Amino acid sequence: MANPVTFVYDQTRNLVFSEDHGKLETEEQVDAFLDEYRRYWEALGKKSWLITNIDDLFVDGQVADHYAEGSLRIMARHLLGFARWATNSWARMSVRTTALKARMPAAIYSSRAEAEAAIEEMRRTGYRWEPDEHPR
Repeated sequence: MANPVTFVYDQTRNLVFSEDHGKLETEEQVDAFLDEYRRYWEALGKKSWLITNIDDLFVDGQVADHYAEGSLRIMARHLLGFARWATNSWARMSVRTTALKARMPAAIYSSRAEAEAAIEEMRRTGYRWEPDEHPR
């Protein structure tokens, strides 16, 4: 899978913008995809906020649990909070289902501007995302 994720870091806001790409149908594809996130945050070296565009991501139902578990581990370790956005209804549905399985917030905003407003509200209120159960 070539370039499954692109990242842009806004240092002033400690905010990462990412775009997810690909159709994840096997556990190996999920692991390779999530490894991109893990490596990025390890290189960044600190927790940050995340806004991600999921328009070009589809998670097959057969690997949704595996994706959810892996995402939860990475997010718990590296994120202060996050917001996803998409206009593609298939991407929205597959990622929302996965988020619900992982007991993560399932909101997916309709635009980047809405996702940015959500992050700003999280900052304003002092919100920090914590998973219900800390992953291994």
